[in-house]
Amino acid sequence: LMWYHPAIVPKGRASTGNQRDCRTGLGARLRRTSAGCLALGSLAAALYLPTPAAATDPTWSTVAPMPTARWLLASARIGGTVYAIGGSPSSGYLATVEAYDPATNTWATKTPMSGGRSGLAAVAIAGTIYAVAGDNGSRLTTVEAYDAATNTWVAKTNLPGSTRAFCSVAAVGGTVFVMGGENNGPILSTVQAYDPVTNTWATKAAMPAARWGLAAATVGATIYAIGGVSGTMILTTVGAYDP
Repeated sequence: LMWYHPAIVPKGRASTGNQRDCRTGLGARLRRTSAGCLALGSLAAALYLPTPAAATDPTWSTVAPMPTARWLLASARIGGTVYAIGGSPSSGYLATVEAYDPATNTWATKTPMSGGRSGLAAVAIAGTIYAVAGDNGSRLTTVEAYDAATNTWVAKTNLPGSTRAFCSVAAVGGTVFVMGGENNGPILSTVQAYDPVTNTWATKAAMPAARWGLAAATVGATIYAIGGVSGTMILTTVGAYDP
């Protein structure tokens, strides 16, 4: 129920191959598959393939590009499929959802969100992706849930409090945690938890440092909130939260 600082990220440190979820702060993310981490970018996708222990330099290989060029998107994984959600092309906002199958190296177009947004965050729990907040010209509190089995989106209870974009999300024990973000100027330290069973939100202990464009990952039941921006400062801050 509290935050603490386990360490500070060294400047220029690269992501390690054993991370479960390697994210950038502005929407494009690395997602672990059974073979490695998939990076979703504005024009193409790449698969990071750790080589055997005896080798010294893991390698990247280019895989099938996304059908739709974009950035400031979100991504999430269900089973062996990676979903690219929303984002922005050169201008405007996308509701587009595309799914990548590493086994066949192919993309498929899925049902779009109800409206376009970029700077959103997404996480998957038990076959459902929760797409949270973002921007469509104004900051949002929108929450939608995507059921991969039925290829459908359902609106959920909006994020309470401030509208926001560029927040981060993580899932622990069937609960979605939303951290930080930016609200047309004000920077947030807010942490809120969504229970999919009851479709309700609860406010949790705020992060010690307000920030946006941060990344988050879980190890066991602990959430690590990493980096971000506060004012004009790009941060090395790392906070750990035990629900």
